[in-house]
Formats: sequence, structure tokens, C-alpha cells
Amino acid sequence: MPENLKASEDNRLIIYDHEDKTFVFDKTTGQLTSYKIGDRELLASPLHLNFWRPPVDNDRANNFGTRSGMWRNAGTDATVTKITKPTPNALSFDLEIPAGGTTGNITYTIGKHGFLNIDVAITPKGKVGPIPRLGMQCTVPNTYKQVSWFGNGPHETYADRKAGSILGRWTATTDDLFFPYLEPQETGNLTDLRTLSLLNAEGQGLTATALGEHLLSGGTYPCLMSDLEGRRHPVDIPKRDVVTLNIDHKQMGVGGTNSWGARPLPKYEISPTGTYKWSFRLQGE
Repeated sequence: MPENLKASEDNRLIIYDHEDKTFVFDKTTGQLTSYKIGDRELLASPLHLNFWRPPVDNDRANNFGTRSGMWRNAGTDATVTKITKPTPNALSFDLEIPAGGTTGNITYTIGKHGFLNIDVAITPKGKVGPIPRLGMQCTVPNTYKQVSWFGNGPHETYADRKAGSILGRWTATTDDLFFPYLEPQETGNLTDLRTLSLLNAEGQGLTATALGEHLLSGGTYPCLMSDLEGRRHPVDIPKRDVVTLNIDHKQMGVGGTNSWGARPLPKYEISPTGTYKWSFRLQGE
């Protein structure tokens, strides 16, 4: 239990103050809506569940949108069914996720140094297709452009596209990691992550660290995720004042092992069965 932790709430929000850090959670969505260090806000939009990715060329050719389309807005539209406080420094949200009868839980725990540990459990239920991605997403101000990670690099990698990568510590910018495919699509993913940081020129920003038995996947877009769908060319992507940060458990493979449009091999898909659990630490600087 961290010292000097203060909690307060109103009809809509639950707020924790710890020394110079403030965490704000929405009672309806279970999302982290604000993370401040002093007066500096780290988030440009709430940290929310995300089960979608912008379709790649193979996805568009293999009916991905119909097969897995129920997951597109399921993360942002999740709603809280129950709130518990297992300890004075922990907050747990049970969630109803609008994809079949899918349910979930997010537990946030504030550590003694002001770290935020996040434990997620997702249980797909009902008639749903393979899950494109299991993770969380937010946007941050576009002054946070420096990406550093300990994982596979130096270029983008996916579950079925990482044989040419090297495990190590890497740095790049959000623009460097964005690959301008002829038609905009998913890009910039990183795999086998121990840590992932998105920082400004002064070294301030957010760091996600894998906890428990699972490594992370994730990466950044120098735009909104929605900007990578429905655009004909990279030049059509609008300039934004935010960067999108993806902190994922996993993302399905990109497929294409025989010819145009082939689905990922079954071992690289995310089956909508069982319960998926993962944990990570979010640290602001």
C-alpha cells in the first residue's frame, strides 16, 4: 500500500492522488481517463480495451471484416457491470463487452512508487469470430514521438512475420515505425516486448512493462487507428495532433502463406475460446 494515497469519487469518476500523480477512472466504462504528473496530462484520450486492427491486404481479401467485424468497437463500447475495491490501492471493473456474450475484467493497482499495474482478463462467449487483437489503446500528444523498446526489431514484426528480426533494445520515432503501404493498413507492430516506451524529447512519457508469464505486443501509429482504414494512399492520412499507443497481449498474424488473401495459420489466429489473461505496468515519467 503506497503512503499518501488519497481516493475520492463522484457519480461518474473515481480519483486516486499519489504524491504528484493523479489517476482518474470512469465508473461507466472502466477506462483510465486521465493520468497526470503534476499539471502535465499524459493521455490525449482514455486508455481502453481494443480488439481491432486496421485490415491488411490479406484481411481485405479473405472476408475478415464479416468474420471478425463484431470486435471493431467492442473495446471502446464495453460497459461496467460491477465495481469492487479489493484493497485500498486497487480498483476492479467487471465488464460486459458487446461481442456475443463476451465478458471481461480490468483491475488497476497503484504501487508504492506510483506505478499503475493493470491486470486484464477477457472471456469470449457466443457466436463470435477470431479476435484480431487483444490489448489496450490510447492516444497521447504528438510531442511524444520517441519510441524505445526491448523486444524484436529494428522493424515492425508480427506473430507470423518475425524470423528476420533481432531481439534487443531499439529506438525509433513514430514516423520511422510507420510503413507507407500503397494502401494504408495495420503497420508498426512490435513483438516479444519486455518494455515499450513512448517519450518526448525531454524523456517524459509512458512506459509499459510486461508482468507475469506473458510478453507484450504493441506499437504506435502517428495518427488515429481509424485513419488507416478507407484511405486510398498514405498521402490521404490526415495530420493529427496525437499519437496512438497500442499496448497488447497479442495480435493475429498477417497471413498470406500461399497466395493473395490467405488467412493466418490457425496457430497465429486468436481463437474466441477460453479466457485470456495478461498483465503490465504503466509508468509515467
